[in-house]
Amino acid sequence: GGGGARPDFANMSPEERQKAIAQMRARRGAGGPAVFGNNTTNRRQQYRGSAFWSFSDSALDASPFALNGASIPNPHYTNSGYGASIGGPLPLPAKLASGSFFFINYTGNRGANPYSSFGIVPTAAQRGGDFSSTFVPGTQTPVSLFDPTTKLPIPANILPASEISSIATGLLPFIPLPNQPGATQNYRLLSTTPQDTDALNTRLNKSVRTNRFDFSLNYQRRSGYTLQPFDFKDLTSGYGINSSIGYNRTISPHMVINFSSRLNLNRNETTPYFANGADIAGELGIQGLSQTPLNYGPPNLNFTNFMGLSDSSPSLRRVETLVQSGGLRYTRGKHAFYMGFDYTRNIWDLLLEQNARGTLFSADRRRHPSAPTAMRRRGRVSTSPTSCWARCSRPRCALAAMTHIRVRTRPTAIFRTNGAYART
Repeated sequence: GGGGARPDFANMSPEERQKAIAQMRARRGAGGPAVFGNNTTNRRQQYRGSAFWSFSDSALDASPFALNGASIPNPHYTNSGYGASIGGPLPLPAKLASGSFFFINYTGNRGANPYSSFGIVPTAAQRGGDFSSTFVPGTQTPVSLFDPTTKLPIPANILPASEISSIATGLLPFIPLPNQPGATQNYRLLSTTPQDTDALNTRLNKSVRTNRFDFSLNYQRRSGYTLQPFDFKDLTSGYGINSSIGYNRTISPHMVINFSSRLNLNRNETTPYFANGADIAGELGIQGLSQTPLNYGPPNLNFTNFMGLSDSSPSLRRVETLVQSGGLRYTRGKHAFYMGFDYTRNIWDLLLEQNARGTLFSADRRRHPSAPTAMRRRGRVSTSPTSCWARCSRPRCALAAMTHIRVRTRPTAIFRTNGAYART
């Protein structure tokens, strides 16, 4: 049977020996059980595969540095990576599978990255215009507020309610209150930003006599968030594709031709947190801004003494490259001749929106504290959004020929002729 001892070939006649060998091959041949990995005796028909999984957690991470002596909880996050691969001959009948090879690999990652941000935000009193308890950092000296129009001190460092801009009042809800003790570094954000990736790689080779074919396809997807200091999460996403197909043929021992085509595509997109929501700037009466829902949201706020409010600008970038090439190589003895062509086409699609929501800035940062000045009616909004949508295409075609002539053992003479044509 299949589990019997090895035949005693030394005491067999030639006919018995051939019969025993045939029986062993029949038991171990194509009619046997399916095998995987290194269990098959035919090494050219092996299938090899692997798989992995990794995991990490923040449970053993050290606690963040405590600002102003206040303990801060450790942000929790996990990261998990996994993948699998398999390769071998194509699962086809023996005659079709001969000379073939395929490989498939997949990897993925699901996880998050820790994020930390700190700074100064207005207190509840300062948000109401009361700066009477605000001191110069590191001292007990009260700050001095001046009216930018009359250049006279503001009584008791308290802004009159009639002088506070309605735009500033409407934007205050987007700035959080302090969550740390003290007047400096009184705000801190500890969080995590999810980041996911997937990648798939495939390759296929096939030989038919003097013809050789190859094909590959690689795909990668990514998604995640960009976190802003006030916990605004901007979505980032993208994908990439890289594929190629090639053909190579040996016409004679001296002549080989080849053709190939390659396509590369990469796309990246950023969507702001406030996009496609309420038209906050329009509701506050700010005019001259972009009316595209993708650009909805509050204007950017820039201060000297306090953290500013900002959000990413929408963007889209798509780059596509197509390359087609071919050539012929002829060798004779020590000499060689090569000629070929190359055609490349690049396409760029760009969407950029700069300052689409405007920027709120103080009237005079050099002489007055920025936050009180921005809260007054002299605070202004820059309404000069810049929008750009462009598509650029650039084809290029090149022809080349080269002759490699070896005169003797060492000296070599090379004659080369190139030609190229490009149009934008």
